[in-house]
Amino acid sequence: MRTFARTAALLTAIAALAIPTATTAQAAPGPFGSPGDVITTPLQYALKALPIADEDRTGYQRTSFKHWIDADKVIRSRNL
Repeated sequence: MRTFARTAALLTAIAALAIPTATTAQAAPGPFGSPGDVITTPLQYALKALPIADEDRTGYQRTSFKHWIDADKVIRSRNL
């Protein structure tokens, strides 16, 4: 009888863990409405709404990427 009780308790615990209890995550409305909304706004306002932050280069070392070479020294797209 104890084996049956243990098995029943184990199955109940597994069933309780298997039942989803969390709600579906949804994005909060932004400055221009909810995600998926179609909006019309001037470009200048949309650009001003973009977040701007300083670049964080913590942990980056150029020497770690030895395969990134500029053999003919023509690339001018990065700060050297």
